[in-house]
Amino acid sequence: METLVLGHWHREPARQWGFINVSKAVGQAATEDAFLQRHPGVAPYETAYDASGPDTMHIQFDDVPQLIALLDDPKSPIRDAARKLNLRAMRKGPTVHGERTRQLWRIIFFKHGCTAMASVEDPWTDAGQVIP
Repeated sequence: METLVLGHWHREPARQWGFINVSKAVGQAATEDAFLQRHPGVAPYETAYDASGPDTMHIQFDDVPQLIALLDDPKSPIRDAARKLNLRAMRKGPTVHGERTRQLWRIIFFKHGCTAMASVEDPWTDAGQVIP
């Protein structure tokens, strides 16, 4: 199951898009007016995709700065909602997407400097050694 998807438009490679799947039970606040006013251009959608449970919702964004703003917003439920959905996905066991997940995690949280994760160490390292 995809937790976070980033891409670009085929004919406009500089134009980004993406979405994050989250738990609707926690992420429902993403449909409230105050949230949508703080994050213009972000669009929450209900989805029938239930690989990690029947309460999955989809939050669409137009670029990486919007994603980082979502994750850095202290009033946003997105981190907790993603955490809940991911915990359910991880309990299902490993998938073929594991390595891409590690790479994407490092790019977003370390190279783009997401302050929400400033105090978190890379979870795929242990005493300076990369865990495969």
